[in-house]
Amino acid sequence: MSNANRTEAMGTIIRVLAADFACDEADLTAGVITVVPFEEGAGRRRFRVASKPLLIGTMGTGAVVSCDPRRVDWMRSVVSGLERDGLFEPATIAKINERIAAEGQRLIGPHLCYACSRDRFQPVRQDGLHIDLIADDEVIELAKIPGFPHALSSNQNLFIPNLLATVAREGSQIIGVAAAAAETDGIWQIGVDVVSEARQKGIGRKIVSRLTAEILERDDVPYYTTSTSNIPSRSLAVGLGFWPAWTDLFVADL
Repeated sequence: MSNANRTEAMGTIIRVLAADFACDEADLTAGVITVVPFEEGAGRRRFRVASKPLLIGTMGTGAVVSCDPRRVDWMRSVVSGLERDGLFEPATIAKINERIAAEGQRLIGPHLCYACSRDRFQPVRQDGLHIDLIADDEVIELAKIPGFPHALSSNQNLFIPNLLATVAREGSQIIGVAAAAAETDGIWQIGVDVVSEARQKGIGRKIVSRLTAEILERDDVPYYTTSTSNIPSRSLAVGLGFWPAWTDLFVADL
């Protein structure tokens, strides 16, 4: 079991992030900023890799920058003399974005990533709400329905073999979807959408709770990503027992 408590869950997350960033696990908890050349390796999450990759992340002590080998010297000059908070300040992010924009890319983030374990999970009752649990091909079919972009993202196009979703209905109408993708061994990302007329009724919390319970039962670690400005989404995660696990940003090709 890799999710019995926070320590076990964080061990899984560190293993996955080290594969994502192509760094040593110790780099993620060191108190300095480490710059490493990016390379695709076993165990990383199945996200699209930009033509010139750049990932920046922190677990709270120091940070890791993983980038195209041609950018390593430049990134080391950017972070020279900086501490963790300085790396994530607007001035530093703007400086990085100016360089990569000239090369046809843009920065996405920072994102706050929350994780959960069995001992921290605080499930909510499903009273008064019809919720279906679906998996794999059914989730791909559901993704064809418009209106749920955060839950049913482009993950379905990344050859991720294991998908789960909880679907809330009011009569025949779908009013909320929480979906998760097993992005690599041991870790699932959750996204959620509720139609505008059904918000502020606890529906999002109920469907994420049901989905979190299913992932934990599979002995895996659920995580939940949101923007710094999305207070309702962050409150939903914290209310179910998720804790802030790491922060990251990355580049995408224009």
